[in-house]
Amino acid sequence: MSIMRWARIMVECASPLSLGSGAVPSEGDMEILRDANGLPMLPGTSIAGALRSKLTPEIQKTLFGFQMAGEADHDKAGRISRVAVDMGYVHDSKNIPVRGLRLEGFEGDEVLKLLGSRYPVRRSHVKLDHRGVSALESRGLHERTAVPRGTRFSFDLRFWPEPNGVIRDTDQENWRSLITQLSRQDFRLGGATRRGYGAVKVLTIQQLEIDLTKALSADASAVFAEVKRTVPAQVKPWKTISLKPDNYWRVGGGDKTFSPELKKTKDHPIDQTPYLENVIEWRNNNEHSATAEIKQSLIIPASSIKGALKHRTLFHYLRIKKIYSLQTNPYPLEKLFGRLSDDGHGEIGKIIIDDGLAEIGEPSIPNQSHFQVHNSIDRYSGGTRNGMLYSEELVLANIRFTLQQPENVPEELLSAFECALQDLCEGRLALGAGSAKGHGYFSKASEASK
Repeated sequence: MSIMRWARIMVECASPLSLGSGAVPSEGDMEILRDANGLPMLPGTSIAGALRSKLTPEIQKTLFGFQMAGEADHDKAGRISRVAVDMGYVHDSKNIPVRGLRLEGFEGDEVLKLLGSRYPVRRSHVKLDHRGVSALESRGLHERTAVPRGTRFSFDLRFWPEPNGVIRDTDQENWRSLITQLSRQDFRLGGATRRGYGAVKVLTIQQLEIDLTKALSADASAVFAEVKRTVPAQVKPWKTISLKPDNYWRVGGGDKTFSPELKKTKDHPIDQTPYLENVIEWRNNNEHSATAEIKQSLIIPASSIKGALKHRTLFHYLRIKKIYSLQTNPYPLEKLFGRLSDDGHGEIGKIIIDDGLAEIGEPSIPNQSHFQVHNSIDRYSGGTRNGMLYSEELVLANIRFTLQQPENVPEELLSAFECALQDLCEGRLALGAGSAKGHGYFSKASEASK
């Protein structure tokens, strides 16, 4: 008997998913990887690479194979991968995967129209140097295009038997370990995963065991239609931080007004608004009756939270270590936040911070947003500049974000990070714009630790 294990998995993006095609865009800084329909696709190589990185070296060789250059012995030179991952197909607004060509186009489906647009989600980022300030060289300001939170994909994962037909006792255990990796809190897909992108949540898994010595009675879709869907247990994050504002705040530079009242009363656009982002929300979360709608959600990008915490962590680390000069070690935080390097000696960050979500009440609740007018100041004289008024929209809402526990981080560095986190929760560290005007300071509403 030769057994192939087969799983059909449906995932939902818990944060924007950044999958670059590598093509040079005519505008912007990157293009989304798309299929023949012009819809975002999830390449099997990305899924396989993310799964492989979470396994031990020995299991990596067993499941994904290996290749040894220059090895004369055929058996030691390498082996083929036993794991095959298909591409992920995006779901339409009725929760149906779009497989094959969609000749009717995207009319009547708001989800596919959004995903088929050039910029479903577009975030601006500022490149920072090792001191935590904006870099002056090229690409200091850049943009990243992504698939919105709430997008769903389905893909198949297969585990083939040994080529010689040998059934190993560890096959079932290795298959279970492979499936478990998908539900890990640090499992991320795509690029910029340390800036809040790429978090996915496994919604359902269908599993089959097929005897390859026998013919299938029907095609794969008909077979899977009879297989029960299981919902894997979700692992809780290391910390969940909920903050209540001490005053109004604004993060990011949006292009749309948040408050419904301001949309009605203002005749001209507000100059500075909070960052709003397209998200896909699902109703009647049943496989056959789920429907989706597009909403604008108030988001605090993880990079904004990470930037503030990183700068304050450096202060506390130097304080704890009693270091008064960075000349001996200009990158003291690389073991926690990672480091980008052109010389090949970079290091990936070990702390993962997810996007902050604003907890907005009903639209009828007053004072959730505030319209404020400012005078532009002449930097030379200190007086106001004639005709240079500008407006700003501020928000008064709780925010919540999660952190995943870092591993193999020096104790002093982790203590410094927790001190920075405490500063944020006790109103000593601001998020977003206008901290000099008293904006962006918070107090801890609650904290849940694993």
